[in-house]
Amino acid sequence: MPPNISCSLGKRLNKLTPNKLVALALCVLVFALFFLPPRDPDLGWQLRCGQEILLGKGFCSQNHFSALLPNYSWPNHHWLYQIMAFSTYQAGGFWGLTVLNAVVMSLGFIVFYLAIKGHSWEKAAAFLFSVFVGWGTFGLGLRSQELGVVYFCLMLLIVAKASERPRLKLLLPLVMLVWANSHGSFTLGLVLIAFFTPVMLVPAILATLINPHGFQIYQEVWRHFAGVDLSQLIAEWTPPVPGVFALIALFSCWLAIYFLTVGKTNRLRNALLIGAFALLALKANRHVPYVFLLAVFLILQQKIAGDFSAGSEKIRRAGCTRAIFCMADIVWLPDKTVQLSRTV
Repeated sequence: MPPNISCSLGKRLNKLTPNKLVALALCVLVFALFFLPPRDPDLGWQLRCGQEILLGKGFCSQNHFSALLPNYSWPNHHWLYQIMAFSTYQAGGFWGLTVLNAVVMSLGFIVFYLAIKGHSWEKAAAFLFSVFVGWGTFGLGLRSQELGVVYFCLMLLIVAKASERPRLKLLLPLVMLVWANSHGSFTLGLVLIAFFTPVMLVPAILATLINPHGFQIYQEVWRHFAGVDLSQLIAEWTPPVPGVFALIALFSCWLAIYFLTVGKTNRLRNALLIGAFALLALKANRHVPYVFLLAVFLILQQKIAGDFSAGSEKIRRAGCTRAIFCMADIVWLPDKTVQLSRTV
């Protein structure tokens, strides 16, 4: 190797701090973990919808693919995902969808990692735990729900950086525009905006209305939330298993009390925010990953994790490792009850 190239490589390696190495290793781990073949039972329908949209046959808002619920109509709010999935399948087949799944979730991890300064091991534990509790959904390969996780993490990143660069808030309506046309979880983004930067709430809502179905997407969200009891029909809309349910309830109550009594800033806001997402998570499994991602974001942003962050690096690593395994036990040992195999 020529001396100049060797010197340049050496300088770059010297810039790799332990935190950067941790981030790189974890990103590789997430990519490998999500290098999964697509097993979504709705994949064929999603691909056909993407094909019809690209062929100019509408936005696939009526069921004419199956005998179940013939001619049933709905506002297809994830048409962008369907276009992305079909285009990828057309170009690379199932291998292409496998790679895309790994890229999407790796992107989600990177965005969440960048949303919080420092605390590498804590962020890693939070993201991996969210993966564990949501594995029944994530383990099926590429799905539109994963885009919701990416957008959610992106919202946290914008909110975190906006304190230093306020103009970044102008990106929030743009994110909401894309989110509202990709997956129905876009309402979670509106909740974040309402609590973190309410001045952008109206522009964000107006941005979500730029879709093929207009206000109907909100009617569909309300129907899912308060209309048909989807917990009797779809696994990911069922409440969490008892162990996870108790963990969410106890942890969110403790955190809300902590914010109200010991928190440094925005005490009421943070307590209400964690309470709102905890209620959503207790109602449906599909919301469980969000509450833990948000909780760690709020904890580290408020710098209330002093006890966990203090001490030697060795102690921190050991603590995070044990936490991850304990979290895995909660989810997987009770006869693998968190098996969310079907979804809309």
